[in-house]
Amino acid sequence: MAVRYEVMSKKILIGILVSVLLVTSCVERQEESPSPHSTDRQPAEAATTTLAPEGELRDYFPVGINTKWVYNIEIGEVEPFYYVEKVWLFGDKGFSYSSRGRFLPLLEENALKTFMLEIRVKKPAGKQGPFLGEGVELEIEKDELGIFADAKQVFWSMTRYGRFMSYEVVTYSPEIPGAPTGPMGMRPTEDGHSKRLIFFNEKPGTSIGIGEKPRDTLLFVGVDTEVPGYEGTTLLHFLRTVEPAENPETQSLLDKGFTEDTWFMRRKGLVLLNQKIDGKTSMVWTLVQFSK
Repeated sequence: MAVRYEVMSKKILIGILVSVLLVTSCVERQEESPSPHSTDRQPAEAATTTLAPEGELRDYFPVGINTKWVYNIEIGEVEPFYYVEKVWLFGDKGFSYSSRGRFLPLLEENALKTFMLEIRVKKPAGKQGPFLGEGVELEIEKDELGIFADAKQVFWSMTRYGRFMSYEVVTYSPEIPGAPTGPMGMRPTEDGHSKRLIFFNEKPGTSIGIGEKPRDTLLFVGVDTEVPGYEGTTLLHFLRTVEPAENPETQSLLDKGFTEDTWFMRRKGLVLLNQKIDGKTSMVWTLVQFSK
């Protein structure tokens, strides 16, 4: 499995392949909670109507055991990168920080431009990392680019409190390179974790993030029937927005923000993802095989 080059923000010094100065903040242990807010940021080309009835939502986010997705990932005109917010616990306290990273296969000379990602629903999971409730554990069968390179376990966590919402929950071993240390070199007492919203039921134009001032938000654009390659097919269109780094000391690639358009198809789930940086395509995921 590929590994990644990672730069983190907010208050801690750690090394991941290369030593990087990071800043993290010490926080009380608490559950993340979604913060919905309205926005008018809707791509002009997208067709927007109301979301499918609650009873049909499961069809757009299938989670049956052994359901499998195979994606072809094409690198665009600019280099893609990732953003994740991790929490590591030390007893009843922990370090929370955001990470921006590059995919190491793209740093190689004459790097490939096409990669495969294969994901399968492994089994039901009533506990997803530190979270309890409905969910499934995923098996990452192939990950050539390193999307989940340092993950210990990957889950989808579902909740129905007021609206249907699906999260990607990833856990990380305290033994991985880059895991923070506390006083006197103390290692985290539990696995680290991240939690990100990937799908929800709400009216078009609603954007949701985790925390009071989220820097990673997901907008429901609406129902789209004009996606190239899927013309005439009803797809649910979401737009993830990651804000640029706060007060960056440099003007590197990792200081930039990015967007990810995602489209979900009935009975197949995610069929297309398009990441853009400064309006330029950085990577595109295309579903090339689906089975259940």
